[in-house]
Amino acid sequence: MGKPTGSLKTLSVDSRVALREQVYKRLKDEILSGVLATGTRLREIELSAHYGVSRTPVREVLQRLQSEGLVVRAGKAGMKVLNLSDRDIEELFELRLALETVAAESAARVIDDHLLDQLAEIVVKTEAAAEDEDVPSLIKLNEGFHLSIAGASRNARMIETLRGIHSTLNVFRRSLFSNTTEVESSTRGHRFVLHALRAAKDGLIQPTTFGQIVADHVSAASSSYWLERRHIERDAS
Repeated sequence: MGKPTGSLKTLSVDSRVALREQVYKRLKDEILSGVLATGTRLREIELSAHYGVSRTPVREVLQRLQSEGLVVRAGKAGMKVLNLSDRDIEELFELRLALETVAAESAARVIDDHLLDQLAEIVVKTEAAAEDEDVPSLIKLNEGFHLSIAGASRNARMIETLRGIHSTLNVFRRSLFSNTTEVESSTRGHRFVLHALRAAKDGLIQPTTFGQIVADHVSAASSSYWLERRHIERDAS
């Protein structure tokens, strides 16, 4: 199991809030990058020593990550990085597919240039992160792309549910975003989705058609995840 990778003692902080944000970013990145594997115990006293901070910001960060679904309670031992069964992950992908399809159809009815520009910027940043092999950024940008489309639906409950689903699934998709071929495929998929959304805005395709395009993209992401899992298990055997 991994351990956090560095002290924050040398970081310049202007306030307690700034310190907490630095701890949050470092710990979340280490979870998403796989430095801290699923099931890893997260004890306040150990994290405080590794980061060179008091237990208060660590406790606040763990509570925040728990609300995001990245860590869970582990009895008296504190918390641990989330670990789910295959069936749990299947259910999350199924729920994501259903909600993102509906969200995409809604977004296609109210799309504007601001959202199109926002999505185009995310695609450019994704390509840059891919060149740098920056897995945490790739994961965050992928989430941002999909949640930006969902956000256009203006359905607060659906958006919040999708945010939680993405946050949870992100823990288990690290290897996928470490695979250059899969990252390139995902980026091409995002460019195609963006192209289709522009077509929907111009009235060239129906919102239901755009919804199906997003559904196909999400289904492909699910299939890629399970294929990558099989490859990893085969190589480990």
